[in-house]
Amino acid sequence: YEENGVKGIVYAFAEIAKYNDSYTEIVGYDKYCYLFSMDQVYIEWSTENVQCNAMNFKDGSKNMLSISYQDPTYAKYPAAKWCADHGEGWDLPASNELHMMWDAISGGNHIFTDPTVTAFNKTLTDNGGQPIEETFYWTSNEVSESQAEVVCFSEGKGVCLEILKSDKFDVRAVYKFKVE
Repeated sequence: YEENGVKGIVYAFAEIAKYNDSYTEIVGYDKYCYLFSMDQVYIEWSTENVQCNAMNFKDGSKNMLSISYQDPTYAKYPAAKWCADHGEGWDLPASNELHMMWDAISGGNHIFTDPTVTAFNKTLTDNGGQPIEETFYWTSNEVSESQAEVVCFSEGKGVCLEILKSDKFDVRAVYKFKVE
């Protein structure tokens, strides 16, 4: 996908509930397209131990907003900053968004040697991107003031919760947009 300065690989379409003004009733659904960035980086989640309340496991944009309340420039949050530096709408993915990515990339098999991983990586490299690696990827979800979640892109579908924010892991930025 490449349009209006946004370039990435489509990995999912999802419906997200819309609520009434008091958030007590679902009044419909919006459809979204999800992309992941062509590149990735090996970086720490944060340089300080502060709880940001980034705990929305479905929506990285909401976690990014929580992180920005602590530091609007994201200077103390290198993983979030790297994603935000891709431009408006790019986020550090929430846990569920990263799981959707791993489901798509692995064809739902959660095996890195699956042919769909090879196909995604070929599409990435054929278009100037970096391949997905068999490794851990940061989510935007915190566990505590000193820990955040990573998702393992390897055998199985795992989340590791006791990871220090000062550790370094890979990051892929995520972009979503509403579709009709």
